[in-house]
This record gives sequence, C-alpha cells and structure tokens, in this order.
Amino acid sequence: MRPEREDELLAEFKWLRHNQADLDARLQRVEDSVVFRFLRSIGTFYQSNFQSLGAASEEEYRGWTTRHLGNGPAYNASWEYQPIIGIRSEGPALQEQTYPHCSTEINGADYVADLPAGVILEPEVLVRAVAAIQMYQPGLIYFDHQIVDESGDPLRPVFKPDWSPVLSDACDYTGSFTMRSTVPREGVLHIPHIGYSSRSPLNIRDSLPSPTKTPLVSLIVCTRNADLLARCLSSVRSNTNYPDLEIIVVHHSGSEHDGRIVELVREANARRVVFRGAFNFSSMNNKGAHAAKGELLLFLNDDVEPLDPNWLSRMVARLERPETGAVGAKLLYPNGSIQHAGLVTWEMGGAGHPGRFYREASIGHG
Repeated sequence: MRPEREDELLAEFKWLRHNQADLDARLQRVEDSVVFRFLRSIGTFYQSNFQSLGAASEEEYRGWTTRHLGNGPAYNASWEYQPIIGIRSEGPALQEQTYPHCSTEINGADYVADLPAGVILEPEVLVRAVAAIQMYQPGLIYFDHQIVDESGDPLRPVFKPDWSPVLSDACDYTGSFTMRSTVPREGVLHIPHIGYSSRSPLNIRDSLPSPTKTPLVSLIVCTRNADLLARCLSSVRSNTNYPDLEIIVVHHSGSEHDGRIVELVREANARRVVFRGAFNFSSMNNKGAHAAKGELLLFLNDDVEPLDPNWLSRMVARLERPETGAVGAKLLYPNGSIQHAGLVTWEMGGAGHPGRFYREASIGHG
C-alpha cells in the first residue's frame, strides 16, 4: 500500500473515532423517524404478503438450466486419481454418466453412493466430483440440486452452503445424493454445481441440542424506554427456562422514563448500571459486560421478546462447540416475517440478511 494511502486511511479512522457518538445519534434519529418507519413497513408488508413472482421465477430458472446445465468439465484420462465409484440404484441411473469408472457394484469401490428412486443425476456429476478431488480425497462429497415437478420440469435450485456441522444437526441439507469414502478419510467437499434433480424437499428435523452444562449467563439489555423494557423483561422472565441467568439493565438515564425503569429493574430482580451522556450503544454494552458476573454474555435489544422457552438453552448448547465463539438467534417481526436469520456475503460485494421480510412458510425448504 502506498504511504499516502496509509495516511488517508489513518486520517479516516481517527475521524470516525472522534465522531462515532454523533454518527450513532444521527443514525438513531433516522431509524426513529416517521418516514423511515413508514418506508420499512411498506417493504415488510409487500415482501411478506405478495408472492406473485413465483411463476416468473420458475420460468426464468428453466431458461437458466437450459443455458448452464450439461456444460460440465470433460473427463480427463490423464487424471492422477481416478476412483472407482459404486452407486446403489433403485433404477437405471448410470447410462449417461461421462465418468467411465462407475457401476452399480459397490464391492471394491473407493466411493459409494445411494441413489433413491426419483433422483436423476446430471450426466457430468461424477466427472465434476473427480475433477474437484484431484488435490485431496475427502470422506464425504455432496452437490447442489434442483427441485422438479411431476413432469421433470425444473422448478427451483437448491444452492447449498459449504460444510457446516451446526446446520447438519438441524437438517439433512447435503441432500439425497452424497458420495462417501469406503476408507477412513477426513474432510467434506461441497461441489457447488447442480448435480441431480429430485421432487423431494430436504429433510428438516428438530434435533436442536441441549447444553451439557449450564454456566451463568449475563443478559445485558440497554435501554431508555420503559415500555420496551417492560415487555422485554416480562417475556424473558416468563418464557425462559434456563436455570442460571442474571439480568443487567444498562440504563441510559436522562429521560422521563427514569423512575419507571428503576422500578422495572427492581421488580425483575435485575441489576441496574447507569450510563450517562450521549448515546453510544457499544459503550453501553461494554459497561454492562464489565459489570457482568457470568461466564457467557448475552446482548439483547430492549425490543426483543423470546418466543420459545428453550431459546437460551439452545444458544448455550451451540457455544459448547470448541470452534464457536458467538451464537445469534433468528429474529421475527411482529407479523411473523423474518427480520434476521444470519448474514451472508453476496457475489456483488457486501453482506446482507437472507430471507429478510419473508414469512418462513413462503420460503420452502427445497
């Protein structure tokens, strides 16, 4: 990086630090404005209640499949690793495969797969897999797929994330066709191409875990609004079955709500931490964290109300994984549409909330 560019970035960083409080206050005023709330309500209503784009989307997807499917890599006879692939099939499945070292005989195979009835493989799916595993041989290989109607016409794609053991606990998202090594091997490989067609959706199962330990959780809620705090604390107390929880209310003092907030904290048997000065959400949370006694910290907005008594137990269970440092919950708007269900990065740059404003029933499981 050029020295002058480093100086520019440093200057921008210093400006942001110096003006952070003012920027936070301006953003809060924008989000609280009547115009902003009105525009957001229009977007929520439209995307939650109008699903008229389905037919057009299916037609567009069929056009996409015509252009893109069937254009996979060609078999390369010089590949160093050419595994034998055995596929248990309930019907004819391998006649059109462009990879020659595959059969319905699984004895002696390097990889095996089950092909349920009604699942149709793309001709180049095995070639794609073998081309991708030239560098290393994983223990499991899975593919994207598409949902088709009774006539076999494509309806929609099912583009899957790379391997996630957490997501795998909740659903069989790898799908109905996977290749498994016949000898112990580590690693899971996702082939990000549509490898087969199926009429069946993914198998969603309710297998959310319970924690093996219940460490003290410090719930930190920042507020200056007594009405929001009252609903939040009442919901937490009546709809949380986690056994070891302390509640810390970071009270941004200086409003007409001060007296009632003090009373709400007392009624909830919570602890109150007073924050004075200009609004600064990160500083408020940091002050709450400094006062916390728990092994785990839970940062909860004052407008959030739990819906499932097991919500906190399930979040704590996720944190027991050694590779997990933070856990978030799915949030819904009052009308039942999704507000937040995770973050993804887009191909065009930046990040966003997948499924935001949509009702869960309208998304489907694919």
